[in-house]
Amino acid sequence: MVSLRERSIRRPFVAVWPLIVVAALVPLGCSGPFNAPTCAPGEAARDDGKCAPKPCGPAEVTSDTGECQPAGSSEAACPPGQLALEGGGCQPAGLPPDMACPPGQLALEGGGCQPAGLPPDMACPPGQLALEGGGCQPAGVPPEACGEGFISDGHGGCAAILPEEECPKGRMAIPGETRCREVAPCGAGTWGDIPIEANTQFVDLAYAGGDSDGTKARPWKKIQDAIEHAEDGATVAVAEGSYIEDVGIADKSVRLWGRCPDLVEIQGTGKGAGAIQVLTTAASGTEIRGLAVTGEGPGLIVSGARDVTIEQTWVHDMSSLGISAVDKHGPTSIALRNSLVERNHGIGVVVDAEATIEASVIRGTQPSDEVKLGGGISVLDVDNTGERADVAIRACLVEQNHDVGVLVSGSDATIEASVVRGTEHNSVTELGGGINIVDHEGERADVTVRACLVEQNQDVGVLVDGSDATIEASVVRGTQPSEDAKGGWGISVQQDSAAYGRADVTVRACLVEQNHEIGVFVSGSSATIEASVIRGTRPSSTAKGGRGIGVENDAETGGRADVTVRACLVEQNHEVGVFVSGSDAAIEASVIRDTQSSNNTSGGRGIGVQHGRETGERAKVAIRECLVEQNHEVGVYVDGSDATIEASVVRGTQSSDHATGGRGIGVQDYGETGERAAVTVRACLVERNHEVGVFVAGSDAAIEASVVRGTEPSEDGTGGRGINVQDDGETGERADVTVRACLVEQNHEIGVFVAGSDARIEASVVRGTEPSEDGTGGRGINVQDDGETGERADVTVRVCLVEQNHDVGMFVASSDATIEGTILRATQPNVVRATQPQLDVDDQGGIGLGVVGTRATGQRASVAVRGCLVEENHQSGVVISHSDARIDASIVRTTKALANAFGDGIDVDSGTAIIENATINGNTRAGVASFGSKVTILDATLFCNAFELNYESSNGVEGNFEDSERWQCTRRDAKHCAEIDGSCRALSAGLKPPPSPASASSLP
Repeated sequence: MVSLRERSIRRPFVAVWPLIVVAALVPLGCSGPFNAPTCAPGEAARDDGKCAPKPCGPAEVTSDTGECQPAGSSEAACPPGQLALEGGGCQPAGLPPDMACPPGQLALEGGGCQPAGLPPDMACPPGQLALEGGGCQPAGVPPEACGEGFISDGHGGCAAILPEEECPKGRMAIPGETRCREVAPCGAGTWGDIPIEANTQFVDLAYAGGDSDGTKARPWKKIQDAIEHAEDGATVAVAEGSYIEDVGIADKSVRLWGRCPDLVEIQGTGKGAGAIQVLTTAASGTEIRGLAVTGEGPGLIVSGARDVTIEQTWVHDMSSLGISAVDKHGPTSIALRNSLVERNHGIGVVVDAEATIEASVIRGTQPSDEVKLGGGISVLDVDNTGERADVAIRACLVEQNHDVGVLVSGSDATIEASVVRGTEHNSVTELGGGINIVDHEGERADVTVRACLVEQNQDVGVLVDGSDATIEASVVRGTQPSEDAKGGWGISVQQDSAAYGRADVTVRACLVEQNHEIGVFVSGSSATIEASVIRGTRPSSTAKGGRGIGVENDAETGGRADVTVRACLVEQNHEVGVFVSGSDAAIEASVIRDTQSSNNTSGGRGIGVQHGRETGERAKVAIRECLVEQNHEVGVYVDGSDATIEASVVRGTQSSDHATGGRGIGVQDYGETGERAAVTVRACLVERNHEVGVFVAGSDAAIEASVVRGTEPSEDGTGGRGINVQDDGETGERADVTVRACLVEQNHEIGVFVAGSDARIEASVVRGTEPSEDGTGGRGINVQDDGETGERADVTVRVCLVEQNHDVGMFVASSDATIEGTILRATQPNVVRATQPQLDVDDQGGIGLGVVGTRATGQRASVAVRGCLVEENHQSGVVISHSDARIDASIVRTTKALANAFGDGIDVDSGTAIIENATINGNTRAGVASFGSKVTILDATLFCNAFELNYESSNGVEGNFEDSERWQCTRRDAKHCAEIDGSCRALSAGLKPPPSPASASSLP
C-alpha cells in the first residue's frame, strides 16, 4: 500500500550525439551512380566498381571459408530468439506453440479449453441450485415452499400472516389469521355448542339445588363428581363457572367439554399432581375441550394414557408448568390442537411421550422458583428412562417465552409451518433461544424444522448441540444479543464437548438474516448449507463480529468442523462472509458478496481461512465455481492454512473504511508461528479489485490458468498490482509461488511483484500494466530484494509474453533471475505530469529489461537471459546497472529513443555482461553500450544500430569489450546496414547512460 519509490528522472539530453554518429560511422548511403561490373557467382559489385564477396544478410555471418551461415555460434543449439528444449529442438521466444489452451484458459481432461472464471457449462449460476428434474432454484425459500399461513416476502424468505398487534390475554391467532380471536366460541344457552348425548353428564356451578344427579335439570356442581358418574367414553358438559378443584381422570375415558374457555375455568388447588390429571391406560381416548385451566400447581398432566386430545383449551397463569405428557405411568400420547397456553411457569408444554401440537399458541411462559427455565415447549426424557419423545409441532405460534421457545433433548421432533419468536433472556440460565436441539445422556436429538419462522429471539435462533437436524424452507431472522451484549446468532451447530458428540445438520433453502455476530456457526461438527441465503448479519453492540457463516474447531476438544456450503447467497454481512478456522470446508457454486467492516475501520472480507484457535491446526478449504464480489479489504484470505480456489470469480473488492486494502486474494503465513499457507488458484478470474489482485507473503501458492486483471489503486492512490509475492518481514518466511498459463493484464503500478521470495512464472502473459495516478510505475514484472532485510528474490520467467507495460517490462533489483524463451516487448514510457500538465510533461522509462544493484549496500543483481526476444521498447532494451548478466541466444532489437535521446539495445553501467549467440539490431542509438563495465560478446551479431558498440567511462572506470570474439557487425563499406562482417569496432561517442529504474516497495 505504498507507492513506487522512483527517484525523479530527468533525461540528460545529449544534443550532439546525432552529429557524432555522422562523424564516426561510415556513410551507409550510395555515393552516386556507377557502371557495375559483371561479378562471379557469390560476389557483388562494390561502390568503387570492383567485385567483392556478396555480403551476408541480417540473420547470417561470414564463415571462415567466406560463406554465409546463420548468425550465432555454429555450436549453438538454437539460433538467437529461440529456446533449446530439453528433449531436443528449438522453440521461438514467447508462449509455447503447443500450448493446449491460451493463457487464462484451463485445458480440460476430455479436450477443449475453459476460460478463467465460472465454467460456461454450469447448469445454474452461483447462488442457484440445479434441480434433479431440470431448472434452477435461487437460494432462499422458494415461494411455493412457504408453509400454510405464510406468504413469500419477495426477498428469498417467507412472512407469517399474523395480526400486526399483540393479542391480549385470552385471545390468540395462528399463522394465516389476521385478527386476534377467542380460543373457542361460547355459543348460546347454558351448554353452548357442546354435543349432547343420552349419557352426557352435566355440570353447572350455579345450580342451587342439593339433589344433583348429572342431568340437565339437576347438574353436578363439581366436575369430579360428573367424571366419577360418567360412563366410559361419555361427555361431561360443563356450564359457565370457575371450578376450584383438581380433576382426575383415571379409570375411564371421558369427553370433558366446557361451554367455552372465556366462561368455564378449572382452578387448580396445587394439592394434586395437576389441575387436570389424565392417568393410566384406562383413560386413553380422553378429550378435553372448551375450557380454561389456571391456578396453583401444574395445569394438565397426562401419563400412561394414549390418544388424549386437548382442544380449544386455554391453559394460563399456572404457578407451575402448563401441560405435561410423560411416560412415567406407561406409554402416553396426546394431541394439543387449537389451544392457547400462556403465562404459565417453568415450561408451557413438556412432552416425554408422543405428541402432536398444532394450530396452537404457547406464549409468555415465565421462570419459576422450581423450574428456572420459562420455556415454551420442551421435548425430552424427563425421567431418564432412555425412551425418546416424539413430537410433531404444526401451524403454531410460540412466542415471548423465556430461556428457549422449543427445546428438543435426546428426542425426535418435526416443527412445521410454525412461528417461534420473541423468546426473552432468562437471567438465571442466561439464554433466550428460539429452538434448541440437544443431546441428553449421550442420546442424540433428531429434529426437522420445515417452513418455519424463527425470529427476534435472544442469544441464538436455532441451536443444535451434539444432535442431528434438518432445517429447510425456513427463516431465521433478527436474533438479538443477550443482555450482556453477547450472542444473537442465527443458527449454531456445535459439538457436545462433554460427550464428544458431533452435531450433524442440513440447512436447505433457508433465509438466515439480520442476526447478530454470526448468521450460521458450526463448531466441531458437520453441516451442509445448501441453496440458502445468509444475509445482513450485524455486529454486536460492542462492534464485534457480524459474520455470515463461521466454521471453527471446538474450543475444548479441538474437534474439527466439516462443512459444505453449496449454491448459497452470503451477502451484506460484516467482518467476514464465510470464516473457516482449524476446520474443513467446501464452498461450491455460491455467491459471497458485499461484506462490510464490523467497526467502521477494518474487515469486510469475503472468505477468511485460518489456523484453529487453541489447537493451531490448519484449516483446509476448497472453493469452486463461486462468485466472491464487492467485499472489503480482502475477497479471499488464507492465513497459515490450505485452500484450493478453482473456476471462481473474485472481483470488485473495495478498500477498507480507512482507504487501504481491497485485495482480491490474500495468502500469508501465521504471524505468531510462521506456519505457511498453501494455496492453489486454478482457472479463476480475479478482476477489478483494489491494491493487489493476488497477494502472497511468506507462503506457498500455485496460480494456474487464471486471469488477474484490472486491479485498481486503493483510495489513497497507491498500489493496483496484479500479483504481489513477498517475504514476511516479521517471520522472515520467504514466499514460494508458481504462476503458470496465466493472463495478468491491465493492472496498475506492477503486473507481478516479487520481493525477497521465490517464484516461477511460466507460459503466461503480463501486459498492459498502467502507471499509478502520479504517472510512475506500470511495470510488467518487478523482482527485488526486501528493502528492509536485504533478502534476495530468486525468480524464473519462462516462455512468457511481457508486453505493452510501462516504465520497465521486467525489473530485477539486487536479486537473482533466469529469463528463458520470453518476449519483452513494447514497454511504454511514463508521462509524469506536474500540477500544470499542459506546461510540464516528462517522458521516462519504457525499458524492456532492467537489472540493477544497490550502490549503497553493494548488493548486485544477477540475471541469466536465454532464448529471448526484447523488442520495440523505449530508452533501453536491456539496462544492467551495478549488476551482472549473461544473455544467451537472444535478440534485442528496435529500441526507440525518448525525445531524441537514448534508444540503446543493451546498456551496461558499472556492471558485467556476457552476451553470446545473440542478435542486436535496429536500435536507435547504440547496439551495446558499456559505461565503466566489462562486456564480453561472443558469437553475436550487431547490425543497423546507430552505434554497434559504444564504450564510455563511468565512476572513473573505462568501459571495455575485452575477451570478445566471433562477433559480427555492419560492414564498414556496406550499402545497407544489414550487410555484416567480422570487423566490429567499439566507439566512444560521449554518450550518457540512461537513468536506472528504482525499486518498488513491499506491501504491509
